[in-house]
Amino acid sequence: MIKVNIVHPEIINQYKVGALVEGTVLEQKGHNLFIDLGILGLGIVRGQEYLSTKNIIKNLKPEDLVSVKIIELENELGFIELSLRDINKEKSWLKIKEHFKKTETVKIKIMEANAGGLMTELYGIRGFLPASQLNTKHYPKVEGGTKEKILEELKKLVGEELEVKILDLDPITSKLIFSEKAVEYGELKKIMAQYKVGDVVDCTVTKVVDFGAFVKFGQPPIDGLIHISEFDYKAVNNPNDFLKENDQVKTKIISVDNNRISLSLKALKPDPFNEIEIKYQIGQVYPAKIIRHTSTGFLAELEPGLLTNLKVPLESSAQLIIDEIYPVKIISLDKKNKQINSELVI
Repeated sequence: MIKVNIVHPEIINQYKVGALVEGTVLEQKGHNLFIDLGILGLGIVRGQEYLSTKNIIKNLKPEDLVSVKIIELENELGFIELSLRDINKEKSWLKIKEHFKKTETVKIKIMEANAGGLMTELYGIRGFLPASQLNTKHYPKVEGGTKEKILEELKKLVGEELEVKILDLDPITSKLIFSEKAVEYGELKKIMAQYKVGDVVDCTVTKVVDFGAFVKFGQPPIDGLIHISEFDYKAVNNPNDFLKENDQVKTKIISVDNNRISLSLKALKPDPFNEIEIKYQIGQVYPAKIIRHTSTGFLAELEPGLLTNLKVPLESSAQLIIDEIYPVKIISLDKKNKQINSELVI
């Protein structure tokens, strides 16, 4: 005969319906499985809960340790009603939630691929890794971006083991979304923490584009951008005239923002504005080369990298030729804001 333990209410109240607890098998009697839950009291698996898990129960013996879920704190007999169903699934979700809470990295094996991403699982729970959440190395770089070509690239990852973080989850709807990009971003942040604005680094040019050049530097290597405006103090119209792929250049870090590092070539060169008050005087006339037309007049170059906003009378503007040299008179010098204003001498 099973004796029911009398447990103080406050101990019972530490637990709730749906909680997972561990207990020791006492005995199986009829369609009832009795489990010792320690100070919590005695639990029972019975009725439909017993019948739906009898294949599990038949392999249990007294003193076996089992995990169960509380479905009722006290039934009419004074027992705690328990369930053995989906316990492994419940425990899997608990582990997954813990990883998510701690933003930990986990390893997953890719099982299938579709045009949207990759199917996988963690602790027996099915999950999805969207193509948009793949890291730089694994993201399908496909010209034209057709679904067929993307799927072809994604299929190459089936069977691979990837390091990911959990991006989103919902046990109720069985939603489990992973991100490989989040791991890459976390690693990148650690690497980037080694650098600060003002550091001088040796770079290798990896790609030249209309707006500048992409480079790699450091160990392990990370990417950076030299914007065209940071090539030189003089005007640079075509980056390809200034840098080529695989060029080795020394640069200065001018910005570290989130996962981007901006670099400068001109920051390591003498700034021509530093000596403008010595070399140029207000009211004096100097030769300047017309660079381009602007909304307020023209931009002219007094010397390489030293530009002036040039005011030109309306009747004379049509006569000026780009790249030709004309006399200009300095009307203001602003070293702090790096501005020189001048007017055309007719």
